[in-house]
Amino acid sequence: RPDRVDRARRETRLKRDRLYREIVKGLEAELDGNEFQACACALLKRIYPTLAPMPGGQDAGQDGTIAGGRGQGPFLVVTTSDVPRNVQKNLRSHKRAGGRRREVVVATSRHVTPTARRKIEEAARKLGFVVKNLHERAWFATALYRDASWRKQLLGITGEMPALTTVPLTDRPLLAV
Repeated sequence: RPDRVDRARRETRLKRDRLYREIVKGLEAELDGNEFQACACALLKRIYPTLAPMPGGQDAGQDGTIAGGRGQGPFLVVTTSDVPRNVQKNLRSHKRAGGRRREVVVATSRHVTPTARRKIEEAARKLGFVVKNLHERAWFATALYRDASWRKQLLGITGEMPALTTVPLTDRPLLAV
């Protein structure tokens, strides 16, 4: 619970920041799907070090694969539009191609409400899949806030974080000494 409160406070501070607002606006715009997929894979590799991107088509619904501890881990689905429909399309494609993975990580530049998230998880469950995690616009906005290179490449937004900011450069919790 304290971690959730800290994250909410950090997101509130970020929303007041001009650079962060520009990033959110950029993510709301029409993005090049291939470019966002490359960006998503690069940024998510920090969380999933074994993530192997699968660019291009003919990938059996997989935009990347993540090695698991004991065998196959989840696969990645990346989308920039109509998240529920595209996730279902990728899951069906994976099944049709004979894919055996049944866990999925979803990455999207779109905002996903809690209701939409539950619908995505339920649709995946009906198809025999489990959504292990869903990284949506707020996550990518925060990641791009800290990554000037991808921010410039994906959104064309330059700029630096303010010199004096209440937003730490790290996601690690701050400890009082």
